[in-house]
Parts: sequence; C-alpha cells; structure tokens
Amino acid sequence: MRAPLCVTSVFFFLFCFLYELSSSKSVLYSPESLTVSSNQTLVSPGNVFELGLFKPNESISRWYLGIWYKEDPKRTSLWVANRVKPLTKPVGILKLFGNNLVLFGQDNIPVWRTNLTGGGVRSRMVAELFDNGNFVVKDFSDPEGYLWQSFDSPTDTLLPEMKLKMTTFSSQDDPRQILYPWMLDKLEEEANRAMVKDD
Repeated sequence: MRAPLCVTSVFFFLFCFLYELSSSKSVLYSPESLTVSSNQTLVSPGNVFELGLFKPNESISRWYLGIWYKEDPKRTSLWVANRVKPLTKPVGILKLFGNNLVLFGQDNIPVWRTNLTGGGVRSRMVAELFDNGNFVVKDFSDPEGYLWQSFDSPTDTLLPEMKLKMTTFSSQDDPRQILYPWMLDKLEEEANRAMVKDD
C-alpha cells in the first residue's frame, strides 16, 4: 500500500528542513554575499559559535553583527563588528568586496569593513567562522595565512588565543567602543612591581 502523496510531501519537507538546520554554513566565499539577520547566520563547523545580527536589548532598535555561543538563547555577544554604526533594521548584507569583508546596511550603505589595505585580490577570498570563535578573512590559496581575524580585535570577551586588548560597551544598551589596551608585558611589570613591594 502506498503512502498518500501529502504524507510523503510532509516527510520530504521535514527531511529538507532538518538537513538545512544540520548543514549550517560556516564559510562565505567571494563573490558570494550573505544576508545576515537574527535567523540567517554563519555557524562554526562544530556548532559552537554563531555569527549574525543581534540586539543587546529588546527595547532598542539597533542591530549589531556579532559572535555568540550557539547554545546561548540570550545571544550574549563575545565580539561585535559594527559598534559605531548599528543597523536600524534587522537585516544586513555581508560580502567579500575586493580584499575586505564589508557589512552593508539599508540602501546598500557600508556600515563596517575589515579595512585591509594592499594589493589587488590574487585569488578567491574566504571568510570563515571557526570553532574557537575566531572569524577570519583569508586568501583561498593560502588557508593558514589570515589577512584579518576577529581575534586581533577582541571586544567584550577574551577567548583563548585572542590578543590581550579589549573594548567594551559604553553602557548595557550601547556597544560603542571604549578601548582598554591591556598589554601582557605591562600586566607582568605591574605584578612584578607588586611582588617587590611585598618583599
């Protein structure tokens, strides 16, 4: 006995939906663009981190491109790209444009970019989110040579392998940049100075 067509269609639809959920994208290749929103995101291969748009507070209408732990329902930001120029609508376009990764907002206006300088593009560019939380831009022909990485510009949270320099929200509802340049050698110098005083 054959299953009715509508039951078969429902199972096929569910299979496709579940497959799409399980095969989340972690890489963006040039010349592709990715529409990012609160539900259209990049997810690291092991489903550890997610990159997309978030609002730090439901009562405000500012949207930021950020990284958070995938399993965090509050989407607590670990890194934020467009702190200075938030989006006013919950959608943006992420695109590799020349040597740079650019976030475009309304009316195709750039609101954030990686600010890479140098020669022209020699091969296909790649933007990739890794399971350690690092979001990188690299030349496809040199997979280990990062041209830009989020770990060089940490914002809210220091993750393993990041450089020790941070920025933070100017308030809970406003993630504009406040720089705290913490240098490891200065911290060690202060610690050594404190130990000498104690002796």
